[in-house]
Amino acid sequence: MNDDIHLTQPNGHHLAELNIGMAMDDLDAPTMAGFMDAFEKVNSIADRSPGLVWRLQNEAGNATRAKHSDNQSEIVNLSVWQTSADLEHYDQNTVHRQFMKRRAQWFFRLIALILPCGGCRSASYPHLLRRGNSGALAA
Repeated sequence: MNDDIHLTQPNGHHLAELNIGMAMDDLDAPTMAGFMDAFEKVNSIADRSPGLVWRLQNEAGNATRAKHSDNQSEIVNLSVWQTSADLEHYDQNTVHRQFMKRRAQWFFRLIALILPCGGCRSASYPHLLRRGNSGALAA
């Protein structure tokens, strides 16, 4: 996150962070190896980070096959955090930061949304994938 970005978090709400990137190559291509080789490590750090409530993942522990569109070069990440401070700590003070600095090596663009998410229990966060008339993710 950036010093010029201020997150407002209503009381009693978690924060949902959605990142959608368009990979420059197939995820199994040698040009993507630097990203893909560290993917499990970065996810493991997120899983152990204070404040992580939930993250989108399949049986293998990642969400690389979740799609927002039919574009096969798309990669989606969705996580829910207790506080903006928790998210910022993970973003700025773990190995995640090193990969965010290098994202232009692997992705054409990155769309990031951070939204308050209230009124749900952590077990119900998969509903974020099905809400709305457009922009739903296919897990």
